[in-house]
Amino acid sequence: MAPETLTNGMTSHASDVWALGIIIYELAALKKPLFWRGQDPKDVFVPGWKPDLSAITSDFIRETLEKQYKNLSKIVEQHQKQFAKVNEDLKQQLAQEPKAIPNSSNIKLIKLNQAHRGATTQQYSFIPVQDSSWTPLMCAAFNGDIETTKRHLVDTDKKNSDGDTALMIAAKAGRADVVELLDSTDKNGVTAFMRAVIERNTEMVKLLAPLQKEMKDKDGNTALILATRAEHGDIVELVDPTDNKGITALMRAAERNNAEAVRVLIPLQKGRTAGYVRINGWVIFHGTALMRAVARGHIKVVELLVEHESGMQDSEGWTAPMRAAENNHSDCVSLLVDKEARKQNKYGSTALNIAMQQGHNEIVAILLNY
Repeated sequence: MAPETLTNGMTSHASDVWALGIIIYELAALKKPLFWRGQDPKDVFVPGWKPDLSAITSDFIRETLEKQYKNLSKIVEQHQKQFAKVNEDLKQQLAQEPKAIPNSSNIKLIKLNQAHRGATTQQYSFIPVQDSSWTPLMCAAFNGDIETTKRHLVDTDKKNSDGDTALMIAAKAGRADVVELLDSTDKNGVTAFMRAVIERNTEMVKLLAPLQKEMKDKDGNTALILATRAEHGDIVELVDPTDNKGITALMRAAERNNAEAVRVLIPLQKGRTAGYVRINGWVIFHGTALMRAVARGHIKVVELLVEHESGMQDSEGWTAPMRAAENNHSDCVSLLVDKEARKQNKYGSTALNIAMQQGHNEIVAILLNY
């Protein structure tokens, strides 16, 4: 059993892998590895303990295992410190209000505590069993060993028994520098992730997105823009997915005032509505990308969306001009007024009524002519 299982009964994916390794060792050596040699495991597996690898005759395998253990030890130490701090903060908060119903502050701490638990688990979610199909390049990629990686680049295209290349292993392990070495950004700024997007390689898109999603080529294009221009709707959803409220990449781009992203996303995602969102203190139910843009006053984005989404209403009957009037964006009102100035929401209010209620006199003057 794994050290944590022997000392406190804890089990995890990591302890399962340890147990599998012990079975493989027994089959190969025909004996059990007894790290504790008759002692109480709690007296053996103390901070600073590391396995005795002196019996391994292969220098390469022994050094690889030592590097892996060293890397994992650093990750464990880092997360233990973070976890201890979160636990201490949570204890202090609960001590101050021992009988209170959880408020927003301690709920936040609880969620942060849970997030750190999840982050620690995720760090260990990729701990592969390295069999004889693993090349020195794959081992180096997993460990983030740049120098060894450089010496074995000839094996870049080889796959292990799981079908993974060294590039895939590096991406799964979060080794951004190794990924760059194995599949370098070209002179035009095109990254490995961008190439995967263009080639519609969904597996590599999923693996590389966490490492290279925000990078831009020399023309300022992200992988999302390249996928959209190529009309790869499935890849767009992988790169910038529609969330459980129906909020699309187009809506997020409109709210961020990213006019170029809006321009290319319109053909794929125009006319959609999403769930609840709060912008500038106002709530929009089932609103469009255009409504988000006018609420923020992003006039360039509004100009792009107006011919595609004007006339649409949210679940409360609000239109884009109403949102513009509400938020005092007169330039947006001027752009939209010809198309839907007289529409009413479910409460019978027009954009003019809303502007008057808010005291936005410039907008009132514009709307009085319609």
